[in-house]
Amino acid sequence: MNIDNIEYSNISENLWIDDSGDNFYYSFTVGEDKVEGKLDYSLKKWNSAMKVAVAKTAVSKLKSEHKQIVVKKEIITFDLLVTKSYRLDHKASFVQIEYYEKYIKEFIGSKNILKINSFDLKKVFDYQYSNGFKLSTLLITFDFLKVVFNTAMNQKIITDNPCRYINIQTILDNTYTKTIKDKLNEIYNTATIIFKDEPLYLAFILFLLHGKRKKDIYLLMWELIDFKNDSFLVKPGKKKYHYLHPTIKEELLKVKRESGFLYKSEIEVNSNNVEDIKNHFKKINKYIPDFSINHMEYLVEQLQERQVFGDDYSSYKASSQPKPKREQRLIGKSRTIKPKLNIGKFSKKT
Repeated sequence: MNIDNIEYSNISENLWIDDSGDNFYYSFTVGEDKVEGKLDYSLKKWNSAMKVAVAKTAVSKLKSEHKQIVVKKEIITFDLLVTKSYRLDHKASFVQIEYYEKYIKEFIGSKNILKINSFDLKKVFDYQYSNGFKLSTLLITFDFLKVVFNTAMNQKIITDNPCRYINIQTILDNTYTKTIKDKLNEIYNTATIIFKDEPLYLAFILFLLHGKRKKDIYLLMWELIDFKNDSFLVKPGKKKYHYLHPTIKEELLKVKRESGFLYKSEIEVNSNNVEDIKNHFKKINKYIPDFSINHMEYLVEQLQERQVFGDDYSSYKASSQPKPKREQRLIGKSRTIKPKLNIGKFSKKT
């Protein structure tokens, strides 16, 4: 249709009417495409004002539909949507983008937004879980993805948000944490074999299994361990004594010293040997490929919460609800100094 050869009167942008008052002609451009057509209302028993109003609405709808067609022809990647969702001139956005670059981009950054589904997103969470990311981090990832996909929906690029099919609680409870005890027992049994002649490293694993954080283990000093009363302090001046489990005590007595850091001064005075310690534990990866200290800390933390609040306890649900007042503190921060873990041989009370 060549609208230039028709006698008409312009009634609005992109819309014209002929002398009969029944035929409307439209012409507009979307991207590089020119769209023209005719609307025939000669059989409608509407007055002139009604026909004009209906014609304007119809053209507006046609424009919107063609814009969506053009958008879908383009390959819009998740990367592109991220830049549209977060203002780069905003300080908080830099933090979000940096997080995205480190932990999400490699999985879905280059994928067409139209082809990303819940299975692709599951890979992101699988990676983060296997690397010892805490539940709070998984929730940050979930919220980040949801914001980007909502942007795509608002711009009519997609009609459904794939995050809707991701249930963090189900992932954690049904896929991962149901075998926490088995995983920790596997780590314990493997460590007892690998480090049977290295009591200091075996003690490190035992400290972790009893809820101690690696950052505190690195600060342990021989002079703060009371072998006689089965207790120890993490830092000088602190009055909170921790229970020294017999299995840990047994290993430490094999290499007991009078003073200095347990894990920092093995080579020379005042040296920091933390990285060497981390590399030493890579021996476990030969038997347990996904093992890491961070992952182990996460597993112990999850088990502690379930032992305090019950097997049905969900960190995801509790993040928006107060924890029971009766059991407000986790095992790792218990008011008592005796352990409450019951994972296997290493936690058996003697």
